[in-house]
Amino acid sequence: MANSSALDAAIIQEFTTKFGAKPQGGGKRYKNGVCPKCGKKSFWIWSTDIYKARCDRTKNCEHEVTIRELFPHLFESYSKRYEAEMVTDSKAVAKAYLREERGFNLAVVDTNIFTQETFAAAGNSTATVRFAMQNNGEMDGYWERFIDNPENFFDKARFLKGYSYRGLAWVHPDFDATKHDEVWITEGIFDALALRHIGITAISAMSANNFPETTLKEILASNPQIKPVIALDSESKAKKIAINWHKKLIDLGFNDPRVAITNEDADWNDWLIKGKLTDKGIEKALFNGALLTAKSPVAKAKLLWKEINRQQFYFEFNYKTYWFEFNYKKFNEAYNAAVKQLDKKEDDEITPEEKAELEDKAFNSSNTITEIANCTIDILYYQIDRATEESFYYVNVKKSEQKSSKSAFLPKQLGSGSEFKNKIMAALSGAIYTGETNQLNDIFTHKTRDIIDIETIKYIGYCRDHKAYIYNNFAVADGKLYKKNSEDYFELGDTNIKSTFDMTTMRPNDEFNTDWFNDFMIVFGIKGLICLAFWFGSLFAEQLRDRYSAWPFLEITGEAGAGKSFLIEFLWSLVGRSDYEGINPTTASKPGLARTLSQVSNLPVVLIESDTNDPNMPIKHKQKTFSFDEIKPLFNGRAPRVLGVKSNNNNTDDEPFRGSVVISQNNKVSGSEAILSRLIYIYYDKSHHQGQYSRDAAERLQRLATDDVSGFLFEVLKKERQILDMIEATFANNRNAIMKLPNLKTERIGLTHGLLMSCLQALCEILPITDNVKAKASSYIHELAMEREQDLISDHPAMDQFWDVYEYFESLTDEKELVANQYRLNHSPNEDEIAINLNEFYAAARENNQSLEDIKLIKKMVQKSVRYPFVEAKSIRSNVNKKTLRCYVFKKK
Repeated sequence: MANSSALDAAIIQEFTTKFGAKPQGGGKRYKNGVCPKCGKKSFWIWSTDIYKARCDRTKNCEHEVTIRELFPHLFESYSKRYEAEMVTDSKAVAKAYLREERGFNLAVVDTNIFTQETFAAAGNSTATVRFAMQNNGEMDGYWERFIDNPENFFDKARFLKGYSYRGLAWVHPDFDATKHDEVWITEGIFDALALRHIGITAISAMSANNFPETTLKEILASNPQIKPVIALDSESKAKKIAINWHKKLIDLGFNDPRVAITNEDADWNDWLIKGKLTDKGIEKALFNGALLTAKSPVAKAKLLWKEINRQQFYFEFNYKTYWFEFNYKKFNEAYNAAVKQLDKKEDDEITPEEKAELEDKAFNSSNTITEIANCTIDILYYQIDRATEESFYYVNVKKSEQKSSKSAFLPKQLGSGSEFKNKIMAALSGAIYTGETNQLNDIFTHKTRDIIDIETIKYIGYCRDHKAYIYNNFAVADGKLYKKNSEDYFELGDTNIKSTFDMTTMRPNDEFNTDWFNDFMIVFGIKGLICLAFWFGSLFAEQLRDRYSAWPFLEITGEAGAGKSFLIEFLWSLVGRSDYEGINPTTASKPGLARTLSQVSNLPVVLIESDTNDPNMPIKHKQKTFSFDEIKPLFNGRAPRVLGVKSNNNNTDDEPFRGSVVISQNNKVSGSEAILSRLIYIYYDKSHHQGQYSRDAAERLQRLATDDVSGFLFEVLKKERQILDMIEATFANNRNAIMKLPNLKTERIGLTHGLLMSCLQALCEILPITDNVKAKASSYIHELAMEREQDLISDHPAMDQFWDVYEYFESLTDEKELVANQYRLNHSPNEDEIAINLNEFYAAARENNQSLEDIKLIKKMVQKSVRYPFVEAKSIRSNVNKKTLRCYVFKKK
């Protein structure tokens, strides 16, 4: 059920009755209801955001629930609610819809002008209210509005298939042009019926794109004296059309056509519902229309001068801004001189027509109109970042219908004529402001009178404060998809918000399909599915860190050609990001990496090729190192870097990490137990490849555009609540199952792999994953957990290789005692220690064709050696050749 005054009233009645809430602020809010979660009198709703109830105990409860969840019966379809009435009245549903949703008095509308019908499509059906369309007196078509859950259909209304209403208007059956002096032309039928409630006769053009010329000619033929009023909606396109229709009506032969517009984001039916459809409202709408159709800057200035009665003001005409100044002394002198010329002694001897003519002449000689900008300036809203307290005004500079630019202006740029001039020139080519600061102040005061405050975030993705996902072109909150309004921000209930970070490469589609999934499994296999489950879980990283204080890292290594890069690029495509893999932390600056980590929330940050021991790495990068221990704080969502803020105090910028981390490189991460236990590790090889079968599937995946698969993102986010509930319901059992695996003792491994298991199970509700595949993937996650536990108690593969070579040489000393010295690489004089000079060791390995990883990598790893624990690095007198050598010393077990 859509928003309506009747529904609002019903919600308030139910809320106050059930929870004991009381009105405050003249009915602006209903507070002190008993919270169903914590039992305190802290449950409330805003009248402006009536579809969500909250507990204001933000630190202790934070209960939040939609009204649809609280009172589902209020949101049942009209057909269901009025099922009983339909037994005796075939129009009961349509009548209820027009009465409750549209605010119509059915006696005024006349119930004989519509019928109730049914429409069905794509497995959904709805009752409709249908209005016949006539042409030359014949009812040969119709228009009908869907009543029940119109969001289930491609559109909310339809015409008879094949029917063309071009040039025609809907006319109320009792309309007789000969009996009216005036007829209004609206866009929709409901607008025409709304005006009927205050005695205005109106016809409906059915669309601003349809000038009803045929119907208007018939009306003109019946009554040549009838005067038309164009009453379209108020968006800029409709205003432009209204001006065009005004000219067309004159060409058709109508006398004195006028325009009436609300100048609000509301039509005539909205005004009826809000109680604004009054004589005063109509008078204001006609004045708005007169300003719209003024023929010159002077004509518009005169209308404004009479209306606002000010001596100085700015106004806009034909995409230019003017400054008006009026001199009362000159006006009176000119008016009195003109009266004398009429030779009439008393003012009341002058006729109204003569007085108007005299005032026009006096006005023309007593005002000055100066162009102060060759463009118009609209201050759309005020935007502020609560975290940094940075603020801007978002301004639309416009030189024509086709040429405009929206830009953020600093407060100081709106407070000085000279700075404003410079900013205008930078914002739009050819635009300039030549006015003074006091004139700018007048513009600012008027344009910001009812300005809206917009909150901004400096990243894209999940905003914890508002429990919503904010992207550049879409937002998702409470399972509902939102698009930006015409002024470039999202309206989420009582929250207005936008992101100031523009990730131009991320443009997800909102149409979901799973046609790609079978090929995905062929190409990437079970390991690819595990990576997808992690990627899927990353879309809820903030919420999961809130619940479990952590979200794991994913590490993917693999042999060349296994498809590692292709996998990551495809996973990015699923969330709408094209032609992207990740960032190399060894080539990025520290500030650059910190900014990358701060750009997204509930999205992965992929660190690629970050190992520094690759012999093929360019020389200039070999000296630069990156330790994965640096990212440990990100596991818990802590700040990646603390920066000083330019200010007069000790403030710092320590924005938390809001995303997830994926590491993709050639070599396995080596590091402390602390970093390894945070990683879910997957080695990607070619074992899942199936020859031409896999190649064909890979080619099909590569041909898919991002638009073909990125509906996955919004399908997942729309089911946020169900997914999080499922993860919470399954996590404890999954963690316990991990901890019961053989020899598994590390609690953090239970946490990370248990979360991954729960994400896999939740993913099964989104994608067509069979029970067999699910079982295989679950078993593989258990294997990953056991392997990770083993990693924590064993050496890195490179270090294992090092000790294998050492033990090989030790075996040679036993077998070849006569030449043993050439294989004796342990220089320690102590029986229980090993002392190795690395340069000598590597030379001996090369001479004997023994493979070792790069010496720089080994130097980083020796201190973490498990097979032979590291003691220290020092100079010792060799027990082999009696020389003093620099050695790494280890303890024999």
